[in-house]
Amino acid sequence: MTDKTTQEARNLIEQVYNDKCAEINGHAYHYVSTTHERRLKIFSYMMGIKNKLAKDDYSFMGTPEWGEIAGLIEKLVSYEEQLIAKRKDHWEEDEFSGDYLKLMLTSLQVISYPLLRGNQ
Repeated sequence: MTDKTTQEARNLIEQVYNDKCAEINGHAYHYVSTTHERRLKIFSYMMGIKNKLAKDDYSFMGTPEWGEIAGLIEKLVSYEEQLIAKRKDHWEEDEFSGDYLKLMLTSLQVISYPLLRGNQ
């Protein structure tokens, strides 16, 4: 990414973090408060896969480790005032299945944002 593109991406993540809302395909996903421990776990995972992310390699999503992180993210994001973790079959519905990749990749960064903002 160019420096301008990188800065635009950071600005977008900051905006989502401040608004506590990510709009994806017309769906408003809201972030709930979390603990430093959870944030650190998500941040650590994101740092471990950053080289794959840079190559658009999402093969990590099929691993048990990803399942744990995705489950944690689903406990920190709500749709229509209900946590994704409690929305039975949310990702199975055609209306939402296209949101998964973008929401998860955005969430990794948004949830980690407090740890990153001092290094920008």
